[in-house]
Amino acid sequence: DLQCLKKAFMGADSPGPVQELEQGREFIAQLGRIFPKMILLTSNHVKSRIKFAQAQGNIPSLMLRDWRDVISAPIDWIWRDYLILRDLLVEHGHDIDKGSRGGLAEQTTKRFGRPLSIVRGHIHSEHGDHIKPIWVTRERQIRLHYCSCLMDPGNVSYTRAPTVLGCSVIYRGVPHPIPMVTDRHGR
Repeated sequence: DLQCLKKAFMGADSPGPVQELEQGREFIAQLGRIFPKMILLTSNHVKSRIKFAQAQGNIPSLMLRDWRDVISAPIDWIWRDYLILRDLLVEHGHDIDKGSRGGLAEQTTKRFGRPLSIVRGHIHSEHGDHIKPIWVTRERQIRLHYCSCLMDPGNVSYTRAPTVLGCSVIYRGVPHPIPMVTDRHGR
């Protein structure tokens, strides 16, 4: 999570920048063996931290390494700001307002020329449809769905709101929330 680049999230027991990067690279190597090809979404966990560090250190963009090289990611991992899958926009959502029922169709039509359902992950305290679905034609609904997160609550370096654990499965164009149920030990 690049805690060292955002002092507001640093804790006394937080790992140092080299230790955090080494732990991250180990995790990426394990994940890369399971998923050698992936499309990943960019997020504030990287972009805003690097912008903050770049501004604090007055570092020109030309001097920064590619993110893939920093974390030693597999060559077949690709980052995108968003994905459009038929009538569904999938994005992290950190640069976009939380959304309202009235603005949903307008927001995607303005950005992409047509109304799209949206699946986002940025709001870690939300899981499921954020608003009641909107019928845009007799056959088609659009919705705004948050897919929460799979962070380890015991390892989170910041807490602003309760973290909801889970993920979402998209079946026939409709996102379905899948909660991650844990016992009292977090297992």
